Amino acid sequence: MFGQRYRPDSTKDALTTTNRRLKLQLSPNGSQNCVVCTDTKKASEFPASTITKSCEHPPMTCLDCIAVSIRITLKSRQWKDLSCTECNERLGFEDVQRYADEKTFKSYETISIRAVVSESPDFAWCVHGCGDGQLHEAGAAQPVVTCRTCGKQSCFRHKVAWHETLSCAEYDAFLKDPKGFRGANLAMEAAAWKKQEEEEKATALMVSKTTKPCPDCKTPIEKSQGW
Repeated sequence: MFGQRYRPDSTKDALTTTNRRLKLQLSPNGSQNCVVCTDTKKASEFPASTITKSCEHPPMTCLDCIAVSIRITLKSRQWKDLSCTECNERLGFEDVQRYADEKTFKSYETISIRAVVSESPDFAWCVHGCGDGQLHEAGAAQPVVTCRTCGKQSCFRHKVAWHETLSCAEYDAFLKDPKGFRGANLAMEAAAWKKQEEEEKATALMVSKTTKPCPDCKTPIEKSQGW
């Protein structure tokens, strides 16, 4: 999957922190109340800097609540909608990597990378429900896309399961006029059957004129002169 193929440095300490450091309003014993869960917690249980690069307030939400907020929002809304719990400034990739739990971040990473890659005109999602997608550089010139995960085939042009008996042009005609297409198809099939029948009759006539049954096995054998 995309999240497994693309792995930026997941070590949070390796991130370059550009978020600003603003002082917490600590109580005399060095604790602070979280504005979300209202629990009194140590300063170390809060972000060491602003939650996002754009925040202009000291972080008043504890790390646990930020992680929960990211997890819940990612399940119920678009990945781009992740924001600060206090001022609604958008969380960047590094912010999510810094505050989310490992499972949630991997999910976010997969979704966000897929969203970026899928904007390529050569990208095709598998239409068979396996959840994977891939780049198909040949594009509509070679419309059959074979999924690398489930092995099933899709049509790059029409974004449907591959229409095995129809070319893309024929499928377009079918979509434009299904009834007319079926009627024309039936007429073509009938004409093909009639032609085949006539060819078979002509062949049988030719065989009867040039062969005779073998006296022993009854298989047609070529007539010789004088027979």
